[in-house]
Amino acid sequence: MGNAPIIPVGTICSTEPAVEPIIEFLTTEEKQISAQTGYVDVLVEAKTAGADGNQEANKVTYLPQAIAQVDTIINLNPITGGADIEDDDSLRKRLVLRWYGTSWGGCEESFRSMALEVTGVAEAQAIACYQGPGTVKVLIWARNESGTLVPGSDSLVTTVQDYLDERKPICTKVLVEKPAGIIQDVFIYLEVETGYTFSVISENVKAAVMTFFSGLGLNENLIVAQLLASIMAVTGVKDITIGKPKNNVTGSPLQTILLGRCIIQSKSGETQYADW
Repeated sequence: MGNAPIIPVGTICSTEPAVEPIIEFLTTEEKQISAQTGYVDVLVEAKTAGADGNQEANKVTYLPQAIAQVDTIINLNPITGGADIEDDDSLRKRLVLRWYGTSWGGCEESFRSMALEVTGVAEAQAIACYQGPGTVKVLIWARNESGTLVPGSDSLVTTVQDYLDERKPICTKVLVEKPAGIIQDVFIYLEVETGYTFSVISENVKAAVMTFFSGLGLNENLIVAQLLASIMAVTGVKDITIGKPKNNVTGSPLQTILLGRCIIQSKSGETQYADW
C-alpha cells in the first residue's frame, strides 16, 4: 500500500487532446490508488465554468502530465452540473418563481424556486405530501453537454438536499431525488443522395437526432412526424424510414424523454452505422 501512487489535489485530466474542444478538469481531493484493486475514484471539477464541463461517460481519458504507475484514467459516469451564464428567459422564470419563496414557505413552488437557485439545476419539480402531510419530494434535472435535459447527478442531488435542508420550514421533511427518464431508442433506415457518403450523412443525421431530443422538455411529447422532418432537413438525405419509435411517445410532468440507442442503417443494407 505504501508504494501505491497518490493522485494529488489539482491533478489535471482532460478529454482527448486530438478532439476539439479540449475540456480540462482538476482533481479536488488527494487519493491513493488501492493496492488491492489497482484503482481509485477521485472527484474532479472543470477548470472553466460552463456547460462545456458536462461530459458523457468515458470521455475524460487523458493525463497531460504522466503520474508514475498510472496507466489509464476514465470517467465511468457522466460529468454534469456545469451551467453557462443565465440567459434572460431563465432569469425571468426564476424571478417569477422567487415570489413563491420569499418567506421560505412550504408550497410546492417555493421548493421548486429554491432548487432552481442551485448552480447546475436546469429544472425542478416538487411533489407535496408524497408521504403524507409535512413531506415534499423534489426532483431535479441538469443539462448534459448536448443541452439535453437529464436527471441530476448524485452530487447535484446531495447539494440540493443540503441547500433545501437549510431553508425548509422546521416542520417539513424534504427528499431530493433523481427523476426517472423515459429511454427511447431510435432506429433509422437511411438513403442518401447521389454524390454523398453514407458514413458522413449518418453522422449528420445522428447529430440532428441528438439536437431533436435536446429540445424535449418536461411534459413534452415525442412526435414522430417532427423527428422525421428534422432528419429530412439534413443535407444529403434522400429518404428515411423510422423503424423505432413507430408511434408518438407521451411525455410526463415528472419525466423527460431521453435518447437511448441510435442506430442508422443504409436502406441497401450494405453499410451500417450504430451509436450505442
